[in-house]
Amino acid sequence: MDEETFNIYYAGELLDGHDAASVREGLAVLFNAGDVTLDKLFSGATHLIRRDLDREQTLRYKAAMERAGARPRISRNSKDAQEPGLSLAAPGSDVLRPEERRQVTAVAVDTEGLSIAPVGERLGPEAATPPAPPATDDLSVAPVGEDIPGLPRDAVPPPPDVSAFSLAAQDAALPESAAAEPVAAPDLDLAEAGADVLEERYRRKDDRPPPSTHHLELEP
Repeated sequence: MDEETFNIYYAGELLDGHDAASVREGLAVLFNAGDVTLDKLFSGATHLIRRDLDREQTLRYKAAMERAGARPRISRNSKDAQEPGLSLAAPGSDVLRPEERRQVTAVAVDTEGLSIAPVGERLGPEAATPPAPPATDDLSVAPVGEDIPGLPRDAVPPPPDVSAFSLAAQDAALPESAAAEPVAAPDLDLAEAGADVLEERYRRKDDRPPPSTHHLELEP
């Protein structure tokens, strides 16, 4: 039977009582790692540190990382699984690492201009008094289906009064009073041929002199 082997992973987790800066320095010395490698180790993703270690080697690496303040993840190798194992934090441990926690900046609120009103005091002015409801003492409700007085349902307008009209006999002549009076023709006078259409007062006055034409000549 082959000896079991282990893989060691790291996801940037810290042991209680250690801060990220000191753990980063310790892992830099332990792994002889530069800033690029350390940035990856503390990026929040899980990275493989060592593969196929026996039990003794695994325990030595685990102890060295824990002395630096880092919490390693260890998985047992098998033919079916080569993924990092999961580990449970101790009861009461923080779920998030310090760099994963949301940084909340405290805001100072000036409350000197604020005061608390006594219990039961209105926050705003009282609403205007609503108008009094209309008087309905002289009103009543009629039974269903009863006609409203003065408003019959099937009321028919009365016929027009034609008592002053009469019909004349067929082919009867119209009375003289109904005949159309002739319209008098207007009193018009016709001007003589060649007379001015407009009176002197209505004629347009044009006092401008005629244009000079002494410089003009006709070609033969």
